[in-house]
Amino acid sequence: MTHYRSPSTKLEWSVQVLNDAYIDSKRLWEMMDELFPRGDYKARHKDNRWMIQAPRKLTDASALSEQLIGRLTLLKDEIESIYQESSSV
Repeated sequence: MTHYRSPSTKLEWSVQVLNDAYIDSKRLWEMMDELFPRGDYKARHKDNRWMIQAPRKLTDASALSEQLIGRLTLLKDEIESIYQESSSV
């Protein structure tokens, strides 16, 4: 899956590779749009990793908050699933 927001490739851009564990792709796009409102970035998912190409690197805080949001979303979904299963018994 590749998500392009910029019509041109910028070779001088920073490239980051992130492990996709617990990263919610929808939230990642939202975060990238917030950080780069002109759409100057590319993000690609391959082999359980995200490759991000942008004018600057994401900070550790940005990446960490994204992972935490994804983790919380997964936990919420799991709790809701367990609750639904226990309610149907």
